[in-house]
Amino acid sequence: LCVGVVGMAPAIVYGRILPGIAVSYVVGNLFYAWQAHRLARRENRTDVCAIPFGLNTPTMVAFAFLVMLPARQLALARGAADPDLAAWQAGLVACLGSGLIEFFGAFVAGSLRKLTPRAALLASLSGAGIAFLTLNFLFDLYAHPIVGIVTLGLTLLFFFSGLRPKGGIPPAVVILVVGTALAWATGLAPGAPVLAGSVGLHSPGFVGGDLMRGIGGGLFLPYLPIIIPMGLLNLLASMQSVESAAAAGDSFSLRSSLAVNGICTFAAACFGSPFPTSIYIGHPAWKRMGARAGYSTLNAAFMTAVCFTGSVAA
Repeated sequence: LCVGVVGMAPAIVYGRILPGIAVSYVVGNLFYAWQAHRLARRENRTDVCAIPFGLNTPTMVAFAFLVMLPARQLALARGAADPDLAAWQAGLVACLGSGLIEFFGAFVAGSLRKLTPRAALLASLSGAGIAFLTLNFLFDLYAHPIVGIVTLGLTLLFFFSGLRPKGGIPPAVVILVVGTALAWATGLAPGAPVLAGSVGLHSPGFVGGDLMRGIGGGLFLPYLPIIIPMGLLNLLASMQSVESAAAAGDSFSLRSSLAVNGICTFAAACFGSPFPTSIYIGHPAWKRMGARAGYSTLNAAFMTAVCFTGSVAA
């Protein structure tokens, strides 16, 4: 989105945005892992699964197309020396605004949750899950049937027949290995090119100055019609995901869960990422697959490694 749609230079993406994303991932994933450990100790259970967490996909797409791209085009029209900088600063400001909505919304979400039946909360969540987590991948599956149909068959075999690979190998590993091998054999892989100069150590840095310049440069008010609805959408989706975890048996504090999500989005903006974070759909599925708290910590470690080294494309 940043390079192909907005047209930003890879140096900004790998040097500033990805390290900022890693910071937000670390803060959130480690908190939700700790939260799961605390709930497990309090209830003396071993089956507590941490809330899944990461970038908010709808907001990421919206900010790229409706905030960063227009900001860059406007900067180009005005003859700005660095239109990429204007696009990035506009994204930072939008991310900050979303984080404020998420954080302060955490203190009123409990009342909204009490007024709304669980069926109403989870029905719209399931609709979003079908749209974003099923249909898009289903279209890709049939677009590349040699890889897609084979891996779909393995998925159906392992997860619905009760069969398991020998030696305790997780079924998902077998599916990934077979699918990856078929992708290389048929020429689908490698995918995204590794851009020159992207691989290397990219440490995060505080970008409060750029954030303030974006606010002072008039990059906040024009994009409020995008920031406010997307921030509210993010807040509602995160609240629904916490409710989904409660329905699966893991009742986490709604206020602290949503407030930390807002803090993570705030941290993302302060360290260079224009993309808000979100509590994810899918907790019951992770729990059924045996995930507990460790997967959240591993997610933080892995994402930090690939973002700090610029190896995410590879």
